[in-house]
Amino acid sequence: MINYLSIPWIMIMHARQHIQHTPEPVAIIGAGPAGASLAYWLASAGREVLLFDGSGGSEKHCGGGVPARTLDQFPWLRDIASPSTQANSILFTADRGQSAEVALSRPITLYARSGFDAALRNLARGSGATLIAGRVRAIGRDGPCWTVRTDAGEFSAGFIAGADGASSLVRRTLAQPFSRRALSLCAGYYIPASDPRRISVAFLKRRAAYAWFFPCPGLASAGVVAPLIGARREELLHEVRAWLAGLYPGQVFDFSRPYAAIVPTYHRGNAPYRGEGWALVGDAAGVADPVTREGIYFSIQSSALLAAAILDGNNAAYGPMLSRFLKSSFGGAVIPNICLFRPFFTYRFTQLLARQQDARMVIDRFISGALDYRNIKRTLATLNLK
Repeated sequence: MINYLSIPWIMIMHARQHIQHTPEPVAIIGAGPAGASLAYWLASAGREVLLFDGSGGSEKHCGGGVPARTLDQFPWLRDIASPSTQANSILFTADRGQSAEVALSRPITLYARSGFDAALRNLARGSGATLIAGRVRAIGRDGPCWTVRTDAGEFSAGFIAGADGASSLVRRTLAQPFSRRALSLCAGYYIPASDPRRISVAFLKRRAAYAWFFPCPGLASAGVVAPLIGARREELLHEVRAWLAGLYPGQVFDFSRPYAAIVPTYHRGNAPYRGEGWALVGDAAGVADPVTREGIYFSIQSSALLAAAILDGNNAAYGPMLSRFLKSSFGGAVIPNICLFRPFFTYRFTQLLARQQDARMVIDRFISGALDYRNIKRTLATLNLK
């Protein structure tokens, strides 16, 4: 497979078009992984970049899990200055109580998200991007130029990239709202990490829901994610507390730091991803895995595609490229999403993991990125999981 997202390829395209003209600044609204990565690539290629950060350095709900495939695709992430730890195994538990542990041949790197995001912003600044702190209040257009109104004043740009998350101002202003079917609700707590080397995942009776425990540096993230339709924050928090009590009997947890967040996942109705002079990346585009709700890898991939299109002087190519990438990534996710969270399947799934090394190896390869959903579907028959 051609690595069309590689940095050298982007730089070659930039060198070709940069001879022709020097464009107006690119304004990137949102400085999380998607926005900061986009700023890093564009600024590294010589583009003027305004990176707007209204986050205030807050922690994020997902806990900062970065699988090996992300570091393989974007090796510069290995060098960012952010505290991390590595999870060497995942404990899977079915709602009936059966459990199985999968050793990871390639560990998942866990970052404290506030530190991870700050490191990416520093990388973008070091490459020449201008970081502007403060909330963006409005965007407007006068002919070919955009005006970005913020707490720090007004700024002009020739292109707007919306990397401002699930409640994206750019999306609300220029595109269409997410379908509720594309949204999930997660809720949980930041608590001290009990086992710094193991991730725990539990399948719940609630439809398409699971609980997780990510032991990140400093504070762990424990939570539940479920489809937004029918989900309530307090109910999810109650499920987190009940699950932790069973996972760590007798341990007293500090539940003083709850959180809740909306997670936009891939859905065919999320398009359009771009328009004349603007585009959406990361959560603003709705690119998270519709089954696992994993987002960092796909957010950075979307930014790489937009950077390639901008530097090639062909912004219109971004929408089709992102659609093809998402379809190839998630086109086989329908059956896993239907089956994975059914009690009978989770019971059989954990039983098989506990009994068969081959099954554990398949899941290990899927987590590392060596297998995709289509591969998993093909292996269902061999693993007798249909």
